[in-house]
Amino acid sequence: PCINLDADWQSTLIAAVADYKASLANGAEAEALLDVIGQVRILCAVRGGEHGVEAINRLLAETVLGAGVNPGHPQDGLPFIIRSNDKALGLANGDCGIFRADESGELLAYLPPSVSGGEPRQFNPFALPDWEAAFALTIHKSQGSEYQSVVVVLPEMKRKFITWELVYTAITRGKQQVALVLPEALLGQPLERVQRRSGLRQELLELQ
Repeated sequence: PCINLDADWQSTLIAAVADYKASLANGAEAEALLDVIGQVRILCAVRGGEHGVEAINRLLAETVLGAGVNPGHPQDGLPFIIRSNDKALGLANGDCGIFRADESGELLAYLPPSVSGGEPRQFNPFALPDWEAAFALTIHKSQGSEYQSVVVVLPEMKRKFITWELVYTAITRGKQQVALVLPEALLGQPLERVQRRSGLRQELLELQ
């Protein structure tokens, strides 16, 4: 399905995290929450602006965790993505996890196990390398990952960075379902192809 940005597109994003919000409210443990958040992901073409990853993460952090929440600080239930490598901790740029309080109330960072069937890895939130909230990710950051469902948010095409390659990368992250949230003006429009020698590829990476 396609959802017009001129309509109530934010309700589509809120619905995408409804299961996660319910699981959190019901006291699900970290392992279950990692599974739920890994089922669906919102993917954005840009970081800034109303339809970028930063604004959408603020919207969904408040929706799930409460009004006034700062998605830049560790807090119970906030999903996150690592933004730099840390060999000492065994963490890599692009690893995703959640913050969750344990039975004693201590806040920990949990990431999926390094081996199939293992326990989630635990870290002190303040020992993590650079990270950011991850209800939504940039399409660039999602490369190499797969989710049961994805919601792809495309902004107004003011610059020629919404390319065939970018959209293809986004929709192939979803194994079962893909929803496109985009302006009506984009419907039926041809997509640019990346010209390898034009500098556009580098411009795309800088926008992420």
